[in-house]
Amino acid sequence: MTGTILVVLPTLGDRLGTLAETLEAINAQRSEVDLHLVTVMPEGAAEARQLAQQFGATVVVDPRQGISSAINEGIEAATDETYYAWMGDDDLFRPG
Repeated sequence: MTGTILVVLPTLGDRLGTLAETLEAINAQRSEVDLHLVTVMPEGAAEARQLAQQFGATVVVDPRQGISSAINEGIEAATDETYYAWMGDDDLFRPG
């Protein structure tokens, strides 16, 4: 596959353990694909924000209008990506 992938990850920032696992699974894909990670979370989710930034994520403030609005907000942060995907903060990418 050629082209950069935008991965949008909406989270409330209250499940740090599963969020960390999800971020690890996304990060593991970087050796095989070029991806840009955008996390969408409430402004007050300081620990989740710090965790996401450790994984090189762009952090966007959640508009607090539901999951669809959060995903759309993440997509708005796209730059020149060819594809996009979104996943929950308790989902994992399978290796490869």
